[in-house]
Amino acid sequence: MKKMLTLPILLCFLVTGVMGPNPLCAQEFRLPAPGVMVHLSTEFNPPILKGIKIHSENPFKFDFILDKGDSQLSNAGLKDESRKLIKYFLASLTIPEKDLWVNLSPYEKNRIIPNSFGLTEMGRDLLVEDYMLKQITASLIYPKGEIGKKFWKRIYKDAEKKFGTTNVSVNTFNKVWIVPEKAVVYENNKVGAAYVVESRLKVMLEQDYLSLQKHEGISNETKTQAKETSQLGSQIVREIVIPELTKEVNENKNFAQLRQVYNSLILATWYKNKIKDSILEQVYADKNKVVGVNVDDPKEMQRIYQRYLQAFKKGVYNFIKEDTGPDTKKTAPRKYFSGGFGFGRIDKAMSITTNYNQLVDTVKPNNRAMIVSATIDMAMSEAADVSFNPLEALVKEPQLRALFERIYTQHYVVRSVPKGKEIVRNVLNTLTRNWQNQKIAAQQVYDHYDFKNSVEWKAAEVNFVSLIRDLSFQISYPEILAQLHSGAVVFDLGTGQGVVAQFVASHRPDITVKGADIDPQYQDKFNMPNLQFLLMPNPNKIPLADNSVDLVIVNFVLHHLESSILHNLLKEIHRISRPGAKVFIREPTFSMEKDINNPRTNIEVSKDFQNAVRQYGAELGRAYLAFSEWYSVVLGRRYNWPMPYNFHSMEEWETIMASHGMKQISADFYAFQKAPDSNSLISTQPRGDMLFTVEKTNGLQKSPPSDNAQTGGIDLTPANKILQTQNGGVGIKFHVDQAQLAQWQKVPGVIIESITIQPLVSLSAFLGLADSHSLPGK
Repeated sequence: MKKMLTLPILLCFLVTGVMGPNPLCAQEFRLPAPGVMVHLSTEFNPPILKGIKIHSENPFKFDFILDKGDSQLSNAGLKDESRKLIKYFLASLTIPEKDLWVNLSPYEKNRIIPNSFGLTEMGRDLLVEDYMLKQITASLIYPKGEIGKKFWKRIYKDAEKKFGTTNVSVNTFNKVWIVPEKAVVYENNKVGAAYVVESRLKVMLEQDYLSLQKHEGISNETKTQAKETSQLGSQIVREIVIPELTKEVNENKNFAQLRQVYNSLILATWYKNKIKDSILEQVYADKNKVVGVNVDDPKEMQRIYQRYLQAFKKGVYNFIKEDTGPDTKKTAPRKYFSGGFGFGRIDKAMSITTNYNQLVDTVKPNNRAMIVSATIDMAMSEAADVSFNPLEALVKEPQLRALFERIYTQHYVVRSVPKGKEIVRNVLNTLTRNWQNQKIAAQQVYDHYDFKNSVEWKAAEVNFVSLIRDLSFQISYPEILAQLHSGAVVFDLGTGQGVVAQFVASHRPDITVKGADIDPQYQDKFNMPNLQFLLMPNPNKIPLADNSVDLVIVNFVLHHLESSILHNLLKEIHRISRPGAKVFIREPTFSMEKDINNPRTNIEVSKDFQNAVRQYGAELGRAYLAFSEWYSVVLGRRYNWPMPYNFHSMEEWETIMASHGMKQISADFYAFQKAPDSNSLISTQPRGDMLFTVEKTNGLQKSPPSDNAQTGGIDLTPANKILQTQNGGVGIKFHVDQAQLAQWQKVPGVIIESITIQPLVSLSAFLGLADSHSLPGK
């Protein structure tokens, strides 16, 4: 039995490129420089994922069939390649279908790629492939090349026949799409296995008149002839260029990576639509949890785009050549220039089959197949774990204990009381003796050190609170407030006592300030005409209308939130913000990259902290911040229960915010600030002041626009569910552990914990078939 199902996965490309005197065969992860010709490549079968099997006893384990192709990879190289392909699979799982597209257009710098997809390796690699296709397509119609000669010969022949002259302007703007022509998947629901029997891409073309008019500035008088000559060029492209591109896309090396992505996407789509009760499907699929499959440098996308703009401006080729016109028989100079762009739509279909005979007829014998077993785990799970015990880290990490003691003894309050350094050491000794019970540890400190009733300590603390508040407001807020127009709306999330909201409202009486909190006890402090308190009974929902806020302030709030609430609130911030609104976030944080050169900081202590984080990793930074928060908030205020902590580095915050449609404008890292005229610290927590702008382009939340829009690139967005249920629904059942499910809900992504590779002995056994169903080549 065979069931036909739509697979409207579209790969659309802009036809533009670069060309010049120096040929270069494109290679993986290389962007040819503007002005460099890119030839068609040789036939090549890359390593590719062909099959998948799910394990009912372990929802976080997968077995993949990897076809090594023509590669000579082995050992570490094969494992690295497998890891990349599995990351494609995971990215295809977590990125919603509507966001699987890229768009290299010279007119839409803010619509290169959806934000979350742009943070993944898969998104980056598709941008590279988009860039490559633009160059190769234009290279094929280079007038001095073999195919280009055929193209232009036909152009002038048909132009003379249609217009009576060859003296016409033939523009080479064309839309080139690559759509799935065939994708056949064999499945066996009983064992939760699927195998990509066949996958092939089709190259097709259509003109884009709006982009033609915009790029060339064609007037109304010439529009009709330009339209006709463009159609003439497109038809000849279909006949001469498209066959070459079709072979290149499906068989050759330049687009090997595209075929790798396509197969991984097919398997991921099968998983999303067939496996509905696993933890991974519930907490990860379509959730934009890109940590673990993200690129190391989020700015790679912009660098690819800037290279593309250089190529577009330079043109594919730009030279004057003397031709003999077949109509006049006279020699005339002609200028040849190529560049342009296109755009794509959804088309074609995919089939699912349980017909064993079809599998036998299509599978080809080979000895290149391997089984890749992969286990995934939580990404940054410790940072998101509400049960994280900061005292445990203090005990188990001696370098953290030494770091904390060194930093905290220089605190402004500690230095203001007698024997402050000795007190810090004794407090740490008391806490670590009972690290397994935070409540008991805190109570012992209370019993030994009555900070609350200490005259010296109270006086120092009062001065400290006043000092840090003044310095805090002086640093960032005046500059941000100066950017607001009269009548602007400012929203202070997690306003608490309303200190920030009151400061903003008092300094800008011409704007409206709204502060929201889940605790109503401080609302009587909101007593200015332009200041309003909003109660948030639901921490996941902000009580404001869509597109109603010009500036959102989030001051030391986000690290208190569990991951699920954090990401829900970031979605809400995006919802209530107007396009281009600013979001100011101040967080206890650390950095893996930034140097500490701010004159307000204690350079020696700050660099000591930075070096420790770089040496021991991000988890040390998180552990330090968690302990410092617990010490100052839980212990200092007699709160004796564990609190959730969600600390991240500045670089991680940028990635998280970008996944919710917020682009970083600036990031100032203030490490351990020193008090005026003193080397003592006013805070034992480093912090980051980060300013973002809210991006609300069509490409962020929606699929590429309709056919008359000027877009282009690679579009993998299906119009509907690619795979429907087969044989009554899910084939493999999972037992869902509710505690485990709750734990996994908090994570911002998954990581590949382990990979093992071994030869595939029997494809039929892998797919759960009887021994009598032997397949060709095992």
